[in-house]
Amino acid sequence: MRKTRGLARFAWLFLLTLLVVPNLSSAQAIDVVKPEDVGMSSEILTNIDKLAEKALKEKYLKGAVVLVARHAKICYFKAFGEADEGKAMQTDAIFRLASMTKPVTVAALMQFWDQGRFELRDPVSKYIPEFKDLKVAEVDSNGQIRLVPAKRQITIHDLLSFTGGVSATYMDALSPAHKYVAEEYAKAGVQDLMSETYTKNLEENVKTLAKCPLAFQPGESWCYNQGGMDTIAYLVEIFSGKPFDKYLEEHIFAPLGIKEMWFYPPEDKFSRIPAVYDKPGTLEKITKEWAVGK
Repeated sequence: MRKTRGLARFAWLFLLTLLVVPNLSSAQAIDVVKPEDVGMSSEILTNIDKLAEKALKEKYLKGAVVLVARHAKICYFKAFGEADEGKAMQTDAIFRLASMTKPVTVAALMQFWDQGRFELRDPVSKYIPEFKDLKVAEVDSNGQIRLVPAKRQITIHDLLSFTGGVSATYMDALSPAHKYVAEEYAKAGVQDLMSETYTKNLEENVKTLAKCPLAFQPGESWCYNQGGMDTIAYLVEIFSGKPFDKYLEEHIFAPLGIKEMWFYPPEDKFSRIPAVYDKPGTLEKITKEWAVGK
């Protein structure tokens, strides 16, 4: 095993703090101790109430569930606001992890790094050949987009640090190159937003992404994206020989004792899933997916 196993231990602790809340099925079944019993202050923790109430009043959020624990004991556990119009938030709400799936995905991949299965400097094409000869969208002196060869291949480290040149359908406003790439994603059918109607599996989506140009040369800039993270998830499938969700269940969620974690929750859990609201300050309920070119 590598000498840097401390990193893996930190990742597990971080995941535990991220994912424990969805595993709490009801407030009645949870023991909440007095803050002072674990060396915390009840008076100071009331600041959470004030912050939550301020955020609700200013319409920064619709609702929230806050849990504080120390020494493996919960000392603060409250629900605020609404889960939907006229529906009070409950402490057993099941939240969409959204981008918090990224640290879970990275932890899964790093388990294979810990086993010596790959190096961070490895080109992605070593495991997914479609990434070997990529083009980069650049703006020429006339303000026109031209496609040029990538100066080097994307590495696994690039994917982990969002520096590989992958963009996103919602990053079209960053630059003309990002706009061009975002539109190419939409044309090709790259799926990189939350949706209930995905038609591609990981392999198909990643290989579709690999056909599109990059928004910048690998290692020369940074861009938050989902496509690169999908590629990491597909690498987990390649290294494990298992579907991504199955690997996560067996090697991350089950060992942590997490029982309520799904990509697609069963219908009998739908009532516990809060609605999605956007645009802090006004709060607009999101009812459909948006992407460039759609």
